[in-house]
Amino acid sequence: MSLYRIKFVVVFTLLAGSVFVVLSQRKAHVITSRFTPAIPRIWDDAEMSGLQLPLVDSNASPKQISSDYYYRIPVRTIYKNYAVYAPGKEPAGYLEWLKQQEPESALDVSALKTEADWIQAGELVFARSVA
Repeated sequence: MSLYRIKFVVVFTLLAGSVFVVLSQRKAHVITSRFTPAIPRIWDDAEMSGLQLPLVDSNASPKQISSDYYYRIPVRTIYKNYAVYAPGKEPAGYLEWLKQQEPESALDVSALKTEADWIQAGELVFARSVA
């Protein structure tokens, strides 16, 4: 191996290693810091009243619910889901095992401590299904 190649490999290895160290320290900072998301209030009475054009008959026009009522609606639980198999293709005993499972929440908001945790929870909740 030529001296030029040896120098190139050493420099490249040192550069790649330093990039890895910098990125891992940055990620360690994200994991250890406490993250509190700023969740905006999205239901505004004035904005919702202008959301739809009124119908010709004003008595038949839909009325939006008030923001007070909207924010009193209980948060719906998102339940854990399981794999779906084509009939006859599931693992042996899968349906019997599945029938014995109790409903379980897919995520625990109190366990979300970092921004990465919130992002992962958002991906779980809002992930598009692959067809």
